[in-house]
Amino acid sequence: TNLFDRLQQSKAQIDQLRSDLEKSREAEMRDPLTNIANRRKFVEALHQSIERSRRHGTRLALAYLDIDLFKKINDSYGHLFGDKVLRAIAQILKHNLKGKDTAARYGGEEFVVLLPDTQIHGARVVAEQIRSAIESARIKRSDNNETVATITMSFGAATYRPGEAACDLIARADAALYESKQQGRNRVTIEAATPHRNAA
Repeated sequence: TNLFDRLQQSKAQIDQLRSDLEKSREAEMRDPLTNIANRRKFVEALHQSIERSRRHGTRLALAYLDIDLFKKINDSYGHLFGDKVLRAIAQILKHNLKGKDTAARYGGEEFVVLLPDTQIHGARVVAEQIRSAIESARIKRSDNNETVATITMSFGAATYRPGEAACDLIARADAALYESKQQGRNRVTIEAATPHRNAA
């Protein structure tokens, strides 16, 4: 083969390697069970969104979601059904989000939804939409096709405050989620407003 052919061959190999790298990076950023973004991808997307919010003054909301009584679901119907529930919820999240929004499995039965360019009331609307879709979903057992009792989720939502760290935003959404659990589950709670401190 002449030099030109060898160069073409090398270029094809480089392109193939690049494509393989891209695929493996994508796989590293996906949760293998639910096929949505994993925690690592979410953290990366959150930092990018915060950076964008800082630069352009755009809004940013975050919803933290947790399946209600998930241990009981696993104990009653087995882990395979629990996995089926997680996959179904991931599909509902994908179906109810648009464009730049990111849904990720954060760990176990916890999910997070990142909503760029969204104010708190917008986050509430999206969260309510997802909550209601999950409550009305009917998930069947694979072994006997029996429809299982209603699955519900609790939600906490918060918006980014200029200058704060990513972990503070997550902590406020998590605190709102805890409030939802305390109030009886299957609800959306918006972060509490910061109390005004009197100047000493």
